[in-house]
Amino acid sequence: MEFENIQLEIGELPAVESLDFHPLPPAYLELSQAQNLLSMILLLGAGVLGVTFSGSWSNPWIWGGVLAGWPVLMVLSVFVTRARFRQKAYALRERDINYRQGWLGRRFTTVPFNRIQHAEVSQGIIEKAWELASLKVYTAGGRSSDLSVPGLKPEEAHRIKDFLLNKIKQDGSTEATTT
Repeated sequence: MEFENIQLEIGELPAVESLDFHPLPPAYLELSQAQNLLSMILLLGAGVLGVTFSGSWSNPWIWGGVLAGWPVLMVLSVFVTRARFRQKAYALRERDINYRQGWLGRRFTTVPFNRIQHAEVSQGIIEKAWELASLKVYTAGGRSSDLSVPGLKPEEAHRIKDFLLNKIKQDGSTEATTT
């Protein structure tokens, strides 16, 4: 058999942007907004404490800056969180799982099924309160997940995890483990 390595035309390759991505549920946006609100409250508290303990508590310009800057940061935070949420989505194909994220810059992560070593569904206390979970997909050679899809409904995350693990068992690509 003779070795061949035929050049491919870039224009004929499928575009990842043309995939039918599934958006994350609206509850994930609510969770993200709640986390931002908590962060903003802590930021306001830090600003108030900073002004108080710096000895500038009697200067109205400093208080005005802290109290006027906080609502501006809050509005920006809401805008950025919504913009980032709209870009987060996932897609399953015959041979891989894809995740899209990013607001100013887009990032597409594709993990082929034959590279998957392990998949898990995690649900922290805060995610549990919003009835959400994260799907984490691991490939060989790393301690952290290679793909993490946050904000899924737990039953959907488990369904996708089971699909991935069954798919790689059927293909005989790797030994799958579950958690």
